[in-house]
Amino acid sequence: MSARTFEAGSDGWCRHRLLALGVDIGDLVEAAGGFLCDRARAGWDVTVVATDGVTSRSLAILGVATGAVTDDIVTAVRELAPGGAVAVAPDLLLRNARLRHELARLAGDGSVEILVWGSELGPGFDPVGHPVSAAARAFKSHALTAAGRMSGDGHTETLYRVRPAALRRLRAV
Repeated sequence: MSARTFEAGSDGWCRHRLLALGVDIGDLVEAAGGFLCDRARAGWDVTVVATDGVTSRSLAILGVATGAVTDDIVTAVRELAPGGAVAVAPDLLLRNARLRHELARLAGDGSVEILVWGSELGPGFDPVGHPVSAAARAFKSHALTAAGRMSGDGHTETLYRVRPAALRRLRAV
């Protein structure tokens, strides 16, 4: 793994940056809310961009920012500094060829960690269990309620780390 670098946030502090790209805020909170909350509590600058255009109280509860929904989310990915991370919804990954291409490039050079939440997508996507902290479980429970979702056990969230060749095999159907 390459050395991590930091990027100055809006407050002037240098910190890691995590960009989460999704379609539905409720799905995002359900699948990766604890992970996002733990990263934010660890000092990461966490921003969520959801293509459904909804800004959500759920995200504020988790301690993450809501990014501007633009037509070109690929630009937001390109602006990540080395050492950052991208977490992406599998449905967005499958239907956006430009995003897939950019993530494949980043996965190839190893400068950015790329994770997918949701169900397993096949070879090239390595499961990574994230043990959710007690604090993140509590925040996630409230965030799920705000999103109109049922709260689950949530002690571990499984995300999938993307290997470079995996993105070349995905095609929209």
